[in-house]
Amino acid sequence: AHKGTFGHLLSICGSRSMPGAAALSAKAALRSGVGLVTCAFPKCIYNTMTAKLTETLFMPLEGNAEGTLSSSCTEKLVASLEKFDAILIGCGLGVNSDTEAVLKAVLENAKVPVVIDADALNIVANNKALLENVSAPVILTPHPGEMSRLTGVQTNLIQADRVSYANAFSKEHGVYTVLKGSNTVVASPESDRVYVNASGNNGLSKGGSGDVLAGILSAFCAQGIRPVDACDAAVYIHGYCADILADKYSKTGILPSDVIDELREVFAEFE
Repeated sequence: AHKGTFGHLLSICGSRSMPGAAALSAKAALRSGVGLVTCAFPKCIYNTMTAKLTETLFMPLEGNAEGTLSSSCTEKLVASLEKFDAILIGCGLGVNSDTEAVLKAVLENAKVPVVIDADALNIVANNKALLENVSAPVILTPHPGEMSRLTGVQTNLIQADRVSYANAFSKEHGVYTVLKGSNTVVASPESDRVYVNASGNNGLSKGGSGDVLAGILSAFCAQGIRPVDACDAAVYIHGYCADILADKYSKTGILPSDVIDELREVFAEFE
């Protein structure tokens, strides 16, 4: 084997106000077995990204006045897509017309699995037509609030019937849905079988936990794992790391970066 054997992930994440989200997802992906990670981000956070990450490749791109990616970078980004085995987009991306143009270009041209998280989910919520005419597998990872924006249904109603809403959304839009929260639900567009995760605890109730999950999931996709299996494995392992940390230390003290560090011990149980 060599690094190419384990896939190449493109992570389109980060902005001036949220560089940490991009760094967390990239680190989680690296800990989850992917051979290479290329981080695409606005040039204004170059120094931050290079200070936080040593094992990734970098693709600094044109930004706008808000400190997010500019639509002017789409041509360069699209031209690079054929090199990658999976794409993650959204962690700390920012929501504006420029980042919507970036997401649109990626979805229209991607031939490999695309994981849509965080701000990219909010962009989709404002324009669900972005999910039409997409040829690649698409995985959405909303928390209940994001799911509410995606569906137009109140959060409390979604929480009362998480399985049905996740399943219906997957079928309607032809996507895989990872509805996060207590007992995360995984729904698929090709089957009525819905998976409910049993691992995890409220130590994950911190900003950045979703970025870590997105990194694990996209790394599994880049390694060629079937999308629904990648979703199931990622949510279980993410929660299992938190359970181990809670037993070792406490739920209160768990940080998303601790989950990343715990991944190497968890994977040792399966190897």
